[in-house]
Amino acid sequence: MSLQRYDEEVVIAVASYFHLTVWIVQIKAAFARGFVQENTP
Repeated sequence: MSLQRYDEEVVIAVASYFHLTVWIVQIKAAFARGFVQENTP
């Protein structure tokens, strides 16, 4: 029973980590896009 609970917590932690990583990548991509647009003549 405790092992299943542990697995659930690990899955939640991994999902949160991946969500955060994707979020950061999207922000960086948005900044990169804005940066390129600002610097194109």
